[in-house]
Amino acid sequence: MFRPQKTVTAAAAAARRELRRGRRPSHDFDASRYFRGERNFGFLNTGTAAMRGVVRAVYAAQRDQWSLADAVQFADALMPGRFLETKLVGIEVLARFRRDFTPRVLVHCKRWLASDYSANWASTDDMCGTVIGPLLHMRPQLIPQMRAWATHENMWVRRASIVGLLVPV
Repeated sequence: MFRPQKTVTAAAAAARRELRRGRRPSHDFDASRYFRGERNFGFLNTGTAAMRGVVRAVYAAQRDQWSLADAVQFADALMPGRFLETKLVGIEVLARFRRDFTPRVLVHCKRWLASDYSANWASTDDMCGTVIGPLLHMRPQLIPQMRAWATHENMWVRRASIVGLLVPV
C-alpha cells in the first residue's frame, strides 16, 4: 500500500520500492530483445497491471498535496533510472496532471529525450501519447516547436516530433 509521502524524493523512492516488490522472474522471456542500443537498461518485469497500480496508488496518495511542479519533479527523479517500469511510472504519474500542463512540460520532455533518459520506443511513445500529445492538443500554438525537434541530433527527440502529433483513436 502506497502511503502519502512528505517529499517528492520520498515518493519517488517509495514508488521504486513498490515496483521492486512486484518484480517477477522473467523465465524464458527476455524483453531486452525488443530494445536495442541502450546498454544500461533493464526490466523489473512487474507487468503492466502492477505498474499501473503503482501509478494509481501514487496519484491517489499525493494528488491533494502535489502541484504540476511536484509531478514534474517526481518524473525527473524517476526518468534517469535504469528500469523501464520506473520511467513509465514517472511519465504516467505526470500524465495524471494533464489538466495543469504548461508549455514548460514540453521543455522537460525534450530534456529527458535528449539526455537519453527515454532512449527506447516504449518510454518515448508512452511520453508522446500521455504527455506530449495531450499538451499539444491543449496548446496547439506549441506545435510549430515540433518542427525543430524533427532535425534534432537525438533520434528519440526526432521520433517524438512525429509521434507526439498523433491523435489517439
